[in-house]
Amino acid sequence: GQFRDRPALTDVGPVSRREAQVLEAMARGGSNLEISRRLTVAPDTVKSHLCRLYTKLDVRSRPPAVDVGFRSGLLVPRRRLAVPA
Repeated sequence: GQFRDRPALTDVGPVSRREAQVLEAMARGGSNLEISRRLTVAPDTVKSHLCRLYTKLDVRSRPPAVDVGFRSGLLVPRRRLAVPA
């Protein structure tokens, strides 16, 4: 996946593995329902993880959370394979 296996430290505390999975799925454009199905948790659980992530990353919405995720190294850009012309 795009996230690191060890917790990333933020000003509030470490981001849990599950929070990192939610952040990764969010970065891929997943809705709360899609993320809940992928991680086999309730949609309200995804919302709880998002609330904690927003607090830890000091953001209020998805785009800044993803931006902070990449800038902090919590999310790592995937390399795209070159497609022959």
